Formats: sequence, structure tokens, C-alpha cells
Amino acid sequence: MEQGNFLRVALQRADGPSMGLWQMVPGANVSRALARVPGVDWVVIDCEHGNLDDSAMHEAVPAVAAAGASPIVRIPGMESWMIKRALDSGAHGILVPLLRTAQEAREIVKAAKFPPQGTRGFGSPYAMERFSPMPTMTEYLQQANSSLLTVVQIETQEALNNLDEIAAVDGVDILFVGPFDLGSFLQYRNCSEVEY
Repeated sequence: MEQGNFLRVALQRADGPSMGLWQMVPGANVSRALARVPGVDWVVIDCEHGNLDDSAMHEAVPAVAAAGASPIVRIPGMESWMIKRALDSGAHGILVPLLRTAQEAREIVKAAKFPPQGTRGFGSPYAMERFSPMPTMTEYLQQANSSLLTVVQIETQEALNNLDEIAAVDGVDILFVGPFDLGSFLQYRNCSEVEY
């Protein structure tokens, strides 16, 4: 199952940057088009700021996975039910916005992992279908904790102050800088001067 998580494989290769794209509008055709761009390892399905509700997320995740990229769902908040919904859809990982502390990071990891490492419940018949080769339900339960990615966004001064502690939380795989919210929290709001 781990080999079916294209972003995790790219990170383990560590032979250069991993390219991803952002989906802000609904539509499985949009999802497929983004995932098929040459060199793309992952597509973030943005349920925080994008125009994607739960139904659109459930259409985007399989479309991205079938096209050969990892669907990563940015959930609107850090509530455990949002984490469960995204992972139950078959997402290869979650992106959690506005994290501030290591304790919040531990709670996110706990919600994203099956027992004994966490509290995530199991019941989705779809999650396994988003990996190639497709694992059995038993294999999914055995491998999900080590295969799915937990990504947290560093977007506040408080998160910057707690960066070392957040990075040390077991189960946090990626720290992702959210430049616009971070700039806003740092009171740098002139987007016309942002350089890419």
C-alpha cells in the first residue's frame, strides 16, 4: 500500500522536489486533468478555501488516484470527523490548516491513525480502492498507519514559535508553510509584492 502512495514514494526517493497541484473547483474531469500533468506526484483537494464540498471531495479523490497521483485532502479544520471523512474517501493523506501547537499535532495524528496508535474508526468500503495495487481490508488496516500522510500547515506566529516541538511529533510527516495566512498573521498583507 505504501508504494501506491505516490507522494510518500517521492519523499522516500529524496532525489529532488516533488511537484503537486491544487484543486479549488469541483469536477472529476478537473481532478484527472491536474493529476495527469507530467511530473505531478500529488494533488491537494482544497476543502478549506476551495469550492469543494463533501460530495465533490468524494468524486475528486478517486479521480486523482486513478490518474496516478496522490490525492491529499485539505480539510476545513482540525476536527477528528473531518480527518476521518477525508481518509475514508481514500485520500493518501490529509493537510490540516492553522495548526498552532504540538498538542494539536498529537491530536491530529491520533485522529488519523487506527488503534493502537490512534482512535480512527474503520468502516469505509472505498479507502482501499484508491491504491494500486489495491490492498484487502485487512492489509489496509495493517498498513494505513505507516502509509497515509499527515501534513500540517504552519500559518501562524504561534506555530512558528512551536515549530521544533511540532516537527518532533511522531506521526507528523510534512510541515507545509501556508504563505498567505502566515503573511497575514505576521501582518504582511501586500500580496502584490509576493515573489514566487
